[in-house]
Amino acid sequence: MRKRFTALHELAHHSLKFSNKLTGKEEETLCHSFACAVLYPEDMARKELHKERFHFYERELVLIKERWGISFPAIFSRALKLGIISDATYKRFNISYRGRKLHLNEPGRFMSREKPVRMERLIYIGLAKEVLTINEAAYFAGNTSWQLGFFSLDFEICTTNYVYNEIVQIEQIQEFEMYMKAKKLIVLKLEPKEEQAVFDFITKRKILSLADKTVLWKAIQLKCPLLTGDDKLRKEAKENGIEVHGTIWVILQLIEKKIVTKIKAVELLEELKIINTRLPVDEIDKLIKKLKL
Repeated sequence: MRKRFTALHELAHHSLKFSNKLTGKEEETLCHSFACAVLYPEDMARKELHKERFHFYERELVLIKERWGISFPAIFSRALKLGIISDATYKRFNISYRGRKLHLNEPGRFMSREKPVRMERLIYIGLAKEVLTINEAAYFAGNTSWQLGFFSLDFEICTTNYVYNEIVQIEQIQEFEMYMKAKKLIVLKLEPKEEQAVFDFITKRKILSLADKTVLWKAIQLKCPLLTGDDKLRKEAKENGIEVHGTIWVILQLIEKKIVTKIKAVELLEELKIINTRLPVDEIDKLIKKLKL
């Protein structure tokens, strides 16, 4: 993790122009700030750290570190630069950090696998503006068409901010944001009154995930179809008069719209049998047999 910070720090030295009036220490501080800003973008930092705080819990710092690959001191520094903590609070955090000897063995480990997404974002923008076709986008992305095809189906695809906020893997966050910027995915933010309505919403079955409950509640309010593989959600939705679809339905839609071939659909279904054991195997086998005819 330290290598990422050091590489960005050195990049700042080589690519940014500094005033000759700056001291060496001031230039180092600016390079430090640059690295922190790249590793922990301002919009996400403000979203997670919130405003005017006076304390960080260790577990909270570990979660941020594991998600973004940024050390505890770098988190403190970022919070200071964004005005979330004061100079006095910043100093107190660092003294406590050293006093507890966390610098010798800092908890948490950055687990995410990084990959460039700029090209993918441009591809989705091209799709959104109808400059690229699905096949062209798949070619440029180096993906099969079905991976891009779902968000190109003629449906308005929505989820809730609770689902978005549950995502912890940086790759998934980047994909979500890519679809959102391409206007292929709408994240519906629940207002306080709606949140209270969700809390008060009683279901026949115990739904452990609040995010799942928000999706079910929103589908009922909008009277729109629900896409889910969760059996409890499916039953609750159907009993509330909501049309429900799953993965197999999506694949059939991709075939119908000629986004994927029958041969590719069979490959995908065979793969899904392995990675998603909750899917109805008998139904999948019948569909595979039909597609092979």
